[in-house]
Amino acid sequence: LQEMELHDLNQGTVCLTYVNEVDGAMYFYCEAIEKVADTFWVTQFICDAENRFTYHDSFLQWAETISIEPEV
Repeated sequence: LQEMELHDLNQGTVCLTYVNEVDGAMYFYCEAIEKVADTFWVTQFICDAENRFTYHDSFLQWAETISIEPEV
């Protein structure tokens, strides 16, 4: 893993961004992690590493819109 950053978002969501190599290709990952009740939910946004500067801010904005409600 390369270029790891941790981002605190609204409502307790945390995002981990990083670059990783898979089968010889480099990818940029944004993993939004949210705890609801006793469960952790993970949502991934992924693009080619060369496009990370294009999508970095959008991925974080999109992650802030994720809302998971606990079952009643």
